[in-house]
Amino acid sequence: EDQLFYSRRIGLYEGEIIPIIGGARLVGRARKWDMGFLDMQTASYDFFDSDTDSLIHLASANHGVFRARKQVFNPTSYAGGMITSRIDASGNYNINAAADLIFNPFRNDYITANYIHTFDNTLAETDQFFNQGKFYLNWLNRSNIGLTYEFSISRAGENFLPEMGFELLENYSRLHGSVGYGWVFNDEDKKMLNQQLFFWTWINKRNTDMVTDISETSLGYNFSMKNGFRANVDIFHNHEFLQEQFDIADDMYFPAGFYDFYRVQGGIGTTSSRPVVLNVKSRFGTYYDGWLTILGPVEVNFKFSPSFNLGLYYQYNIADVTVREQYFRSHLARLKTEFTFTTRLSLLMFFQYSSDDRFGINNIRFRYNPREGNDFYFVYNGDYNTHLTREVPELPLMNRNSFYIKYTYTFIWDK
Repeated sequence: EDQLFYSRRIGLYEGEIIPIIGGARLVGRARKWDMGFLDMQTASYDFFDSDTDSLIHLASANHGVFRARKQVFNPTSYAGGMITSRIDASGNYNINAAADLIFNPFRNDYITANYIHTFDNTLAETDQFFNQGKFYLNWLNRSNIGLTYEFSISRAGENFLPEMGFELLENYSRLHGSVGYGWVFNDEDKKMLNQQLFFWTWINKRNTDMVTDISETSLGYNFSMKNGFRANVDIFHNHEFLQEQFDIADDMYFPAGFYDFYRVQGGIGTTSSRPVVLNVKSRFGTYYDGWLTILGPVEVNFKFSPSFNLGLYYQYNIADVTVREQYFRSHLARLKTEFTFTTRLSLLMFFQYSSDDRFGINNIRFRYNPREGNDFYFVYNGDYNTHLTREVPELPLMNRNSFYIKYTYTFIWDK
């Protein structure tokens, strides 16, 4: 789930929205190479950090990404590289260079290997070179028929710092393995299309003392019917070491220490070809030293016509820690609508509300496609508060409003 480049890191810092001056993106193919380039410039920004009671100054910064990949060995194997860079006006820099390989030795087996190295002005010359990198090695069988398997190993050093990426954990070593068996039914008289039984586990250890801070093991089963109906059920065991207190709300926390907890989760879904599509998930079990129930997400999509879609999303979270008399409830709701007026004009609107944060967001995007390969986008983003008196001074109804205009042009450069 880690990513060397995560686009939302550009224009955001510790929850603050940083103004973007502008940028450009170029994606395409040059002979046998797949290539992508992006460059964005953010403005300088000052804000007050309430956690440290200090004024933070962020200098204007340039964010660059370059990606190249080429087919090697056979039609399903690739080798490539990637560079991300963040350089600000104060002379600070963070550069990450990566090389990666996807090799298909035979049939459905794929070997993935990559290495990433960090270059950062905050790292001293005495820092160990090995601790500035991350490597990942994976062997995967992609088939869903018969015996399937996957094994991987990875390590991220203490000074691996992908400022333009997304890392769930830092300074770790990780092992992962899974094995399963799948059946596919081609007989016309059978209603079932396929089914699969699988087992997997992953273990994450801290590099400082090789203590297992997170591990997860799962046994699961899923199936699909020929009419499009599908369902799954999974049993999980989690082991986790909290190095510090974990707060999930103002009135609910979990103390530091070792925990083992279990959960059962499952889901069902209907065929996507019908006018009404339903997907439902649910989870129940222990959570650290308490209990957690998640009803949802429940997703319903209505296809009123080829030009009008409406999507609804709802999730209800229930957490209880009886030993400390802590109780937590939250609702998360989303609404998404898509209008296609003509083949050239479309409108997408997205709204979300969280009762825990008492906060909502909306996104409205208008797209005009005058001809193939040319797109104009007009975008509005906004967020609002529903409990204005929870802070002093009173919060505004609308926090931020922003408008964007974007144009993309696709062309063939034929020498």
